[in-house]
Amino acid sequence: MRMSEAAGLDHRSASDESRPVPDDVLAGASLRSRDLVGMDLSGRDLSGSDLSGAMLARARLVACDLTGAKLIRADLGGAVLRDANLFDADLSHANLIGADLQGANLKRANIGDATLFHAKVMTADLRAATAARSDLSWVSLIDADLREADLSQADLFEADLRKADLRGARLNGAQLVGADFRGAIGDASTQWPPGFDPAARGVTQSPPERTASDPAAERAAD
Repeated sequence: MRMSEAAGLDHRSASDESRPVPDDVLAGASLRSRDLVGMDLSGRDLSGSDLSGAMLARARLVACDLTGAKLIRADLGGAVLRDANLFDADLSHANLIGADLQGANLKRANIGDATLFHAKVMTADLRAATAARSDLSWVSLIDADLREADLSQADLFEADLRKADLRGARLNGAQLVGADFRGAIGDASTQWPPGFDPAARGVTQSPPERTASDPAAERAAD
């Protein structure tokens, strides 16, 4: 049984009544293990903050700046992080069950060993993100940018990756049973598990991009 299945979906939606936000919830603050359940932190600057182990279930963090923040083992179950900036943030081992990360910037973020069961990650930017060994079962990654992302040994059981950009992504050792790859893009540098046929699963192979120094590209420009 997956850990996410055992945990259930206790954090499906944001709290209807947000709790007042303490004055010390600021950028660069140490908020380790703080109880921030259900709070509305939308639009706040929390860049560089240490929220490791913080309880943020059902919290609203819409368009919140969490650049470089530490959210190690944080509970973000059911949290709303639409359009949040999580560039270079550390969410390793975090609980993101049922979280809404649509349009979020997760470029270079670390979500390794995290649980994102049934999370919404559509159109999110995960370029060069680390999601190794994460539970991504039943997650929606439609139109997500996963270029150069590390998804090695991740559980993508029944995940929806339609139209996702997987160029340069590493999926070696990943669990891909039931995953939907229709319309996804890969290339020669995309790493798949042994025996996996991306074309048969609907992945379009992208040709190598030509550079300005490419003679053929220069001739085309002329």
